[in-house]
Amino acid sequence: TATQEDTDEGPAEGAKTAPVQVSVAGGQLALTPDQGLLTSPDTAFPVYIDPVWQTSAAYAWGMVSSGYPDQTYYKFAGKSTEGMGRCLVSVDPTCVKDQTKRLFYRMKLPAIKGTYIESAEFVAYETHAYDCSNGSTVELWRATALSSSATWNNTSGNWGTLLDYRDVAYCSRTPVEFGGATLRSHVQSAVDKGYTTITFGLKAYRETTMAWW
Repeated sequence: TATQEDTDEGPAEGAKTAPVQVSVAGGQLALTPDQGLLTSPDTAFPVYIDPVWQTSAAYAWGMVSSGYPDQTYYKFAGKSTEGMGRCLVSVDPTCVKDQTKRLFYRMKLPAIKGTYIESAEFVAYETHAYDCSNGSTVELWRATALSSSATWNNTSGNWGTLLDYRDVAYCSRTPVEFGGATLRSHVQSAVDKGYTTITFGLKAYRETTMAWW
């Protein structure tokens, strides 16, 4: 018999799994289990229906800079990546000018109001660090909705709740995974309220030194 701890951790090693078909009609969300799995003589009950929902990419994203406080960098102004933290010309001339950068990501949410979310995870990729040997803290925040007109000056009040943080120092493309109870509860709340998107923000714990860039 499976325990609560077993189901919290997901399928056990060697467990059989199958995709769950999803359909929406008349305002109702229907989950249809795999009939082959349910009727197989090898299937051991109980069977748990616990689909994984994944938004693989941000719906919208943007960077804001203290060095250009009225400039918008919606969708990174066409760039594939952007920096985060304090950038100082005296340390790195490519900074162009002394500035602090922060990032926003707006994610789509599935229409699953009324369901319980077991866990939630936000994954960003770090491609470079000022110091590849000593980790610096990156914070994940719940933020208010990102718009295409977002700038440093008009987003100072967008930072709501600190959800999680990670100490990282990667100098090649590496995933940084955020999770935990606070992140899960905010995603749960957004889904319960019928929100279609949720916005997160990333910023450095210290924004006064380039050691956290």
